[in-house]
Amino acid sequence: MTSEKSKFTRPKLKICIFAGAAPGNIPAFVETALKLGQLLAQSDFEIVYGGGAEGLMGAVADGALQFSGKVTGILPKQLADLELAHTGISEAIVVSAMHERKAFFHQISDAFVVLPGGVGTFDELFETLAWLKLGIHQKPIILVNTQGFFDIAIKLLEQMERLGFIEGSLLSHIVVCHSAEEVIQHL
Repeated sequence: MTSEKSKFTRPKLKICIFAGAAPGNIPAFVETALKLGQLLAQSDFEIVYGGGAEGLMGAVADGALQFSGKVTGILPKQLADLELAHTGISEAIVVSAMHERKAFFHQISDAFVVLPGGVGTFDELFETLAWLKLGIHQKPIILVNTQGFFDIAIKLLEQMERLGFIEGSLLSHIVVCHSAEEVIQHL
């Protein structure tokens, strides 16, 4: 028997990133997004995200690319036509519509990491939670609570549970982290 490396390697996990196309107005948002991309690449995770070059989305991609990480962007044709796509990523997949993009995210990803963002980010987060509730997936959801960004959303979800609109088992699938390093520990 030789001391060769095993012929069997674990497949790279694909981590879907939901994040703002804007940077926000607190430097820690961009710093955390950039660090998360770096750590994901260094930890041999693949990134799947919206494909944008700007904001927190772009910072995550840029961070991963600094360490030769694999980054796949999924853009609806409408956004690709506006030339909002990150041109340095490993792969860009253009789909016909936003709904197809989100379905693709869910189909190919092993976990979801949510950074601060606007209504699009919350749309993706709440759809992911709805699909979890419906049993469409059982994948982890991690909120990166930089500067307490998600505190109010977490309180809203807790109120929904307290008032009988969602079950506590749904909330047990959400992990709240406060740093990029903590996200990597949970993955």
